[in-house]
Amino acid sequence: MVPLTALTGVPVRDTTGHRAGWVRDVVARVGARGTQVTGLVLGDLRGRWVVPWSDLDVSRLDRLTLVRDATREQRPSNPLESDELLLVRDVLDCRVYVVSERQSARVGEVWLEPGEGTTLSVTGVEVGIGVILRRLGPRRRRRPVSGVRLLRLDQVHLVSGRGHIVQLSTDASPAQHLAPHELAHLLTQLPSRLAVDVLRRVPAARSQAAVEHLHPRVRSHLGRAEHGRPKSGRRFRRTAGWRMNLPPDDESTRSARRA
Repeated sequence: MVPLTALTGVPVRDTTGHRAGWVRDVVARVGARGTQVTGLVLGDLRGRWVVPWSDLDVSRLDRLTLVRDATREQRPSNPLESDELLLVRDVLDCRVYVVSERQSARVGEVWLEPGEGTTLSVTGVEVGIGVILRRLGPRRRRRPVSGVRLLRLDQVHLVSGRGHIVQLSTDASPAQHLAPHELAHLLTQLPSRLAVDVLRRVPAARSQAAVEHLHPRVRSHLGRAEHGRPKSGRRFRRTAGWRMNLPPDDESTRSARRA
């Protein structure tokens, strides 16, 4: 497996052997069956542009080469499709909601797996501040730490703006399959605007049941956001408001905790 941070910053050369730019980001297509790399964002001192994966010689990921050159006028200005995101901008170091732990975390590393031929897919992400500190240390890791569980993208909900939109539009978000009480926990951890997007994407019966599990204060936040009413001018302390107003656990969860 290859860490995303080992791919960013790699120089890319053109067909003549001259350096065309450096890898600044990775374009990936999100789907229900996985996330596939579809291109790279290259950059130089004058700007950034997207190169399709098919236009690259990726036999060695530490020595990338363009198989065809494009002039500055031929570079697309709006390259992303509706089901694509940027792994560095929209996933790495961004906040996610981890379904299995019912809490938010920050992505410390994204791991990529070469497949058949020249394909490259996203295996999973590592979350936690410890992962970030190890990544920023003097020695970068080239493989996941033993004992650290990789989370697939369908096991987390992306809170970044683009990641949130892409996951919901492609049905790759775990919110599509959560029970009402689990969905209520997700809604509590999301900003009100994003929580309203989730409610509009899930079936009406399940979204209504999830809202009934919410704390009254959280329900009030969502009601204001759904109807476009301005928020209250008062800012609550972290221990006095949104983060503490978690919905009650269901009976099966309480039984498991007592055991």
